[in-house]
Order: sequence, then structure tokens, then C-alpha cells
Amino acid sequence: MLAQVLNVVLPAVVFGYGLYLLIRMLRGRARGCGCGGCSGCPMAHSCAELSHMKRKEDTHDD
Repeated sequence: MLAQVLNVVLPAVVFGYGLYLLIRMLRGRARGCGCGGCSGCPMAHSCAELSHMKRKEDTHDD
């Protein structure tokens, strides 16, 4: 009995967690942040320059 319950519950929990991670990643990409943040990222400098350049282009298009 317990084995049957665990055969259903454990895969459901793993699937739910994977779905949560996927949704979190997609929402982060939609906001423009592809990683967890810039504080520990080795590409933070180039990423900040790129976002600064994009903001400059947006303000000059008026």
C-alpha cells in the first residue's frame, strides 16, 4: 500500500518542482534577467554595459 502511494506521490513532487523551476526561469527571462542576479555573476560588467546601451538607445529614439 505504501509503495503504491509513494510511486505516485514522489514523481508528482519531482514533476511539480521541475515545473516550478521552468516557470521561474521563463519569468526571469521575460523580465530580462537570465540568471539569478548580477552580484556573483562573472559577466555582470558586460551585462550592465549592454543594458545601459539599450536604455540609451530607447531614450534617443523619441
